Amino acid sequence: NEHSTNLMTNQNFRFSFDIDNIKTIPFDKYEKNFTFIVNEKPYKTNRFVADIYSPIICKYHYNDETTNEFTIHTTTTNDETQDSFQDFLNLISIKEIELKEEQRLRYGEYFLHLGNIEQYFRLVPLNVDNLTPDDIIERMKSIQKIQIREYIEQENIEKMIKYASEHFSELPKEKVQTLDIEFITEILKREDLRIKSEDSLLELILELYEKDHRSSYLFEYVNFSNLSRSSISKFIDSFDIEYMNHGTFKKICESINVTKENDKTE
Repeated sequence: NEHSTNLMTNQNFRFSFDIDNIKTIPFDKYEKNFTFIVNEKPYKTNRFVADIYSPIICKYHYNDETTNEFTIHTTTTNDETQDSFQDFLNLISIKEIELKEEQRLRYGEYFLHLGNIEQYFRLVPLNVDNLTPDDIIERMKSIQKIQIREYIEQENIEKMIKYASEHFSELPKEKVQTLDIEFITEILKREDLRIKSEDSLLELILELYEKDHRSSYLFEYVNFSNLSRSSISKFIDSFDIEYMNHGTFKKICESINVTKENDKTE
């Protein structure tokens, strides 16, 4: 009747376009006018797909419609028997898929390079609970990229750094060395740092220093007065005074003063 019709026309109705239908679009029928170059290998698709996968590319197209190529270099190369990036591009047409662990991490890396942080965290969720010495380094490595850290609360980053510092003596040295130097610095400068010995800490920093002398400032976190004679000799043989900063010089001077005090009491 007329009264019920008026009620319908006076009520607001919430609506949003259902984008689930996007998976039924035959993207392979569209002109392949965009190229992803992944580890030197080209993959053809269309600009629409490229924009959906990558906020970076979408922004490029907003500023320059002629952009038709994007290059990615990953930490792992494509397996010749399994074209993983092509499979990755096909995800847009698949409602749901069960991924193996290797696929999950690789696809996460693709999304990271493409600037699609939301999809990255769906594949590689951040979990700062139930941390263990076995996985803390991998969790920290997953967020050490600056574009990811921008999306993570500082409280969660601090929680991981604190755990790594408190359990530093349990962490494999070779894994620690794979962290960004900024993370290593944050771990070493904490007061709750737990190490096996001062010699073991010096050995780690010497190895980092030998790979890149720019990490020489890490020596300021070594308590030289607790080093063995052999470790002090190794430091003297390996270290170039050209790279000494104020913090390291101060620590060496403190060690000398401690030695003098000990001599007086003997």
